[in-house]
Amino acid sequence: DPFLCRMDWAFRDQLFINTSHSPVGRLHPREGDLTPMGRQSDGGGRAGMREPLVRLESLSISYRERRRSIPVLQGIDLTVERGEWVMITGESGAGKSTLLYAIAGLIPPTEGRILIEGRAFTAERERAEYRNKHVGVMFQGSPLLPSFLVWENVTLPARIASPSRSRFTPEEKERAIQLLEELGIGSLAERYPHQLSLGQRRRAAIARALMNRPSILLADEPTNDLDPDRVEQLLQLFERISRQGITMIMVTHDERSLKYGEKIYRLAEGKLSEVNRIGSLS
Repeated sequence: DPFLCRMDWAFRDQLFINTSHSPVGRLHPREGDLTPMGRQSDGGGRAGMREPLVRLESLSISYRERRRSIPVLQGIDLTVERGEWVMITGESGAGKSTLLYAIAGLIPPTEGRILIEGRAFTAERERAEYRNKHVGVMFQGSPLLPSFLVWENVTLPARIASPSRSRFTPEEKERAIQLLEELGIGSLAERYPHQLSLGQRRRAAIARALMNRPSILLADEPTNDLDPDRVEQLLQLFERISRQGITMIMVTHDERSLKYGEKIYRLAEGKLSEVNRIGSLS
């Protein structure tokens, strides 16, 4: 199949994303929708009573190097509530990406458990199904497939979630273009990634992560390499997305990003600890 020949299958496992039908509204806020920290008075969005969605219990991850075991994460406990926006910071190499990909089900725990809505996913097939149904991921660098148009890149999660099909459906293309329009780059849908600026490629990667209406959005260093103005614009987009009730976990070593989100955790020497905003900026 010529279509399949164009696909970079190295991204196949990475792009397992949600096929649930939980509604995600428009990203542009309505009049009166913006309030401090995005909180709303009703039960939606990021306010009101919420339940745990992601729970890490004594999570440890180690890698084998020859005959040695190299610890990366050690005994991490974390609870993320439904609709919450959590920021995880730390120095480069601290293990932030490892933690994020473990939550995505791409890296199995060495010890401990990862619970999603109270369920532990131990088998690879279960983790893949979980990614298909619940997770949107922005990988570090936001890689887009160079031989695909921008809208085709956005629809990839839907295509990969239905491997029996070799073509995108008109409905998938329509949703992809709608997402691009809501993110301000609808006019670039028919271009190739190399024709976009770095900031525009990041927006396209956000659209791709949202394609299958995920309940959890994981973002790995999304502001990396962006200038301050672009950083602020991107974080404001995430603020809008968070208001739609999507649970968000973002890792970053950029202290400027930490004025966003509801909780901040710092990862250092394999340990995760919660910090306040004053502490995070010191």
